Formats: sequence, C-alpha cells, structure tokens
Amino acid sequence: MGSVWKRGRRTRLFTLGLLAVGSMLAALAAACGGTETVVETVIVERTVPERVVETVVVEKEVTRTERVVETVVVERQVQGETVRVVETVVVERPVTVVETVVVERPVVVVATPVAPPTPAPTPAGGPSGTFRLAIRNIIPPLFVPALGGVGHEQDYASWGMVEFLLYADYDENIDPDISMATSWEVAPDQSKVRFTLRDGIMFHKGYGEMTADDVVWSMNNAIREGSTFWGVGGLQSWMDRWEKVDDNTVDLFFRTYRATWDVTLSNLSTHQPWIYPKKAVDELGESVANVTPLGTGPFENVLYRTDDIVIVEAFNEGNHWRADPAAQRMEVVEIEEPLVRNAAFTTREMDIIEVANKDIPQLKRAVTGAYEQIARGTTWPHVVYYTGNYWRGEEACESTLTTTWTADAEWPRPGFKPDAEHPWIGDPWGNGNSMESALKVRQAMSMAIDRQTLLNTVFGGLGLPTATYTGFIPSDPGWKDEWDVSYDLDAAKALLAEAGYPDGFEFTFYVPPDHIVVNPEAGQAVAQMWRQLGLQVNIEQSAYATARPRHFKGVDDIIWYHHSGGGNLDREKIGAYGRYNTFHGAEVPCDIQDLAASVLEEDDEQTRIESNRKVQDYVSEWRLNIPLGTISDYFMVGPRIEAWTPHRIAGRYFTNPETVQVRAE
Repeated sequence: MGSVWKRGRRTRLFTLGLLAVGSMLAALAAACGGTETVVETVIVERTVPERVVETVVVEKEVTRTERVVETVVVERQVQGETVRVVETVVVERPVTVVETVVVERPVVVVATPVAPPTPAPTPAGGPSGTFRLAIRNIIPPLFVPALGGVGHEQDYASWGMVEFLLYADYDENIDPDISMATSWEVAPDQSKVRFTLRDGIMFHKGYGEMTADDVVWSMNNAIREGSTFWGVGGLQSWMDRWEKVDDNTVDLFFRTYRATWDVTLSNLSTHQPWIYPKKAVDELGESVANVTPLGTGPFENVLYRTDDIVIVEAFNEGNHWRADPAAQRMEVVEIEEPLVRNAAFTTREMDIIEVANKDIPQLKRAVTGAYEQIARGTTWPHVVYYTGNYWRGEEACESTLTTTWTADAEWPRPGFKPDAEHPWIGDPWGNGNSMESALKVRQAMSMAIDRQTLLNTVFGGLGLPTATYTGFIPSDPGWKDEWDVSYDLDAAKALLAEAGYPDGFEFTFYVPPDHIVVNPEAGQAVAQMWRQLGLQVNIEQSAYATARPRHFKGVDDIIWYHHSGGGNLDREKIGAYGRYNTFHGAEVPCDIQDLAASVLEEDDEQTRIESNRKVQDYVSEWRLNIPLGTISDYFMVGPRIEAWTPHRIAGRYFTNPETVQVRAE
C-alpha cells in the first residue's frame, strides 16, 4: 500500500487529507461493507480545563466510496489505430474514512522545566541506522548566501550539511576546540578581528580542503550589495568586509564594533553565514552552485527535493573533524498537516516530528516510549503586528544604518496608508487617521484576543500569556503591569465605537502556513476572536518566502502574525522597527531608535536592560503589536531513538542531528 509520506506531491496529501491517514492506520477488512478498524480524531476535555485533539482507535462500519484523481493507461483510437496513452481520470473506489467526534476524558498537563542537556557519547563502531524527521516545510536549496532569503536557511545546518565559523559547547561558551577558527584576536582599536583557521576541514563531494578563500568569499558574498541573504540587514549594520591574510588567516573589519560579534557568527545564533566552497562557485557559476547542497558538515546531501524530502548520509564514513555522527542516514520529510504528522509518528513511520504542544499528551499515550523534547531555543513571543505605522519621518535618525533593505526605501513608505481601509494606521502629520482613533482601534483589537484561552488550548498550556515585544515576562524584575492587556470584549467594542467603527471594518490578516515558529491554528483562533469583535477578517496564507520581502522597506500594510526575539533582556530589541529595516511593520521616531541602539554601546548590563524597558514603554503605550504569549516549542521523539541531545539556538530548529542514536533492531 505504501507510506503516506511517499505518495506523490504534497497536493495529493492535502487532497486526500485524512483519508490517507485512515488508509495507513486501518486494517482493510472489507471494501464495501463489514467492520474495520479506523482512526478517529476526537476532542477531549482537560482538567485545566481546556480542549485538545486526541487520536483513538475505534470500531466503525464503513461503506463509503470516494472519487479520486488517478493517472491510468487507456486504449483509444488515434487516426484509425489503437494506441495506449496515459490519462488523468476520475475513478471511484472504496476508502477508509476518518471522522471527528466529541468525547470527554480527563487529562492533566504539567509543564516541566528542562535542564541543559548532557551530550550522549557517540557509540563505538561508526555510524549506524536510519532515522526519519517529519517537519512542516522543506525549503528550496539556496546555498549561495547572497541568493537566499527564504527565511529558514538555518535548516541547512539543522540537517548537518553546512557549518559556521564558530561553535559553542553545551554550556554556551564559544570553544576554539570545536570551531573552524582555532583562535581569534580583536585589534586594540576594535577595528577588526583576526581569525586563524583550522587545517583539514574537508568539503563534501570532493571539493577539497577549506581555506581562507572560502571563508572570505562566503562572508563577503552574504553582505555584498544587492544580497538577499536572510540576515543581511543585521550583518551589514556592523560588518564591513572580510580580507584574506594568508591561506589560514582572515580578518573581519568592523563597520562599527559589536561586542556580541562572536555569538552572531556562532551556532548560538541564526541568520549567520555558513562556509561554502568557492571552487564550486567558480566551476559551476552562482546559479548552479546555489541549488547544489555543499558544505563541511557531518552529513552529506544525497537527495534534495523542495516541498518533499531531503536525505543526508554520514560524511567520510562518519569521521568528521568536529562531530562524528551516530546515525548513518537521516531522512527529512515534509508533512505539512499536523494530523498526518501525528499519524505517521503513531505508526512509527517517523521517529521525530515537529509537534503542536497540545498534541503531546495524546501522542505519549499512543506510542509507548515516546517523549517530548524541547526545542532548545529561546522561547518565542508570538506577536501580531499592526503593520503600516511608519512614523520616523523623512530625515534619517542618528542610529539609522544604510543596509540593503534601507538604501533605496521610498518616502513616504509605500505601506503608510492612514485611510479608511487601514484604521489601525495613525498619521502623526495630521493628514489621515488621527493618532488617537488609530490607537483605540489597536487597543480594541488587542483587548479582543483571549490570550489565556489561546495558551491553554492551541499552545497546550506550555508558555506564558505575556504582552511584551522585548521579551520581558511577569517574573522578571523589570516587569510593568501596565504593559499587559486584559481580555475584555465589551470594552473592546466600546473602544472601537469611540474610534468611529461601531460596525467594524474589513481587513487582511497574514498568517504564514509554513513558518517554523508561527502556529497557523493560533492565527485562525485570533481571526475568529476579531470576528466576535465585529471585524471582517480575510486570512492570507501565502508561503512565507513569498511574503517575507515586503516587510523590509515599509511596503507592507497587512496586519500579520510572526514573532519577536526572546532571550537576554540586555540586547538590542527594535532594530526591525526602523534601525535596520521595517520588518516588524512599523518605524518608530528617532529618539526611540536611538535609545534602542544605545544598548549596543553600553557596558553596564542594568543600563541596557533599563533602556529596553523604556523601549517597551513606547511600544506598549502605542500598542504597535500584541504578543499572544511566550511559547516553548517541542519535538516528539519515538522509541527507536536511543538518544538525542539538541543544542540551544535562537529559534525552533532541529539541531545536532549527529547526536541522534538509533536503537538496534
């Protein structure tokens, strides 16, 4: 019958939907009648209380046939002769049906803090076994940094193919013993840092040993003029250029000194360039090299199909300079629909899956020996952005940096439309919606979101209903109660009427279906809450890679669901509100941009935190966004996996595939 995840293109999976799940899990006892075992999706009541989705096996009569599209060989007359041709036809055949019913069952959910991991030792005898990872999206191969920009390029490292210049150990200390650079030294005047490179690091597919030429080319390519590399704005703000000193030595010249340059270039971060073989670019040209997966990682690519599957195998028989892989083979499979991922995990076709937090309890009950593994990244504030409030003005701020994304940005920003169709956009120059009315609209929309219910249901109770863009949570010493937003639908309706919209208004809400952090179900729930406020919400769900470019130059005027950066409270927080770009949908005045930028030059940690508190004061006062909660993300790990020790990273990414050990069958 075949595995669900191997059948054709993703569109067929979506078309047959849960029918494919039922076919995979059910024992076909009769084609058109009789009794057979099928899988049902049910909603259960938790004792918290909350509603979650659970999968159980039941006995049910099945007599249905379905119409499906199939490719067949048929005979037909062509110019008087009978020939065999391939046609796409509609046929009827019996199928197993999955339905949804409601039952009640008590479930207790406890969120348990997870200690930092202790890496499991690599077993003796070399790599062995294959494991399968199911995720929602396989991005295109874009291995030339300047030609990227899809927004999830960290996946290339997550799957073990590429590596970064610096690596941190499990205590988060940058360690030269496991880095491509064996040592580095910052110049006394902080104008540059010099790296000594490691000998003997080999590229995949016979492209030779890594040298200074590869490092310099990779870094300069990422930040070159016109680059669409996913981290180009931040890098161009402080990184000027890279130069070769000799075959084993390179210099990084600072545009402006950045104290956290080492973290930014390490595996603790994202949006940092990887090292790609310059020889491949010289031989193949940039266009071909771009779609050629190459690197120095512990796994070498053997198959790459966008929106489908990536297969990697242990490089150099598992003898790697930094991390010897425990498994011989890793297969990364795109399964977009969460229920299909869950079903593939339940039937042991997938060993590790991206999982919705609310589904964790049911999967642990369904699969003996399965457990949840926290994605060891920063917990993320999930945020709705009230896009279009570009308030900086025509003059550049003192702290504004010219980057690829700001160099040719128009003024006024194209997305600045403070008109009747965009009532959440205020006009500080008095030519459109008043700042007061637009603020009331944003406040009303924020108050209409029941964040605690979202947390209890969609996010499975694993997080906090915080309301700060900058990452402050109620337990932090610097927390302010006035930052929070209480759910009050009646008060929200009153505010909306005061703003001049007693009957609501119509707008588009962008919810990316394939973003590694965004939970589309949460976006749907928020839209429904706004409908209860009286708004007409049209959800846009185009691919994240296609929507992402419009966020950078003040072009976007669509309210959207994304996230902000969590983590350390003493780091700069609003570079994407005008300093580097307008990625988060607004552009704040110069004094706030300058205050945020001062964090980069301040030595005292408490002063940096206090500056970020003042930044949050401004964002909350004008309600430029509404965080839905600070959420921890998880993977489900099946019983075939002996051990896996992921590393902390700034994001919900699969990490350290080389540590995955597969149990002997």
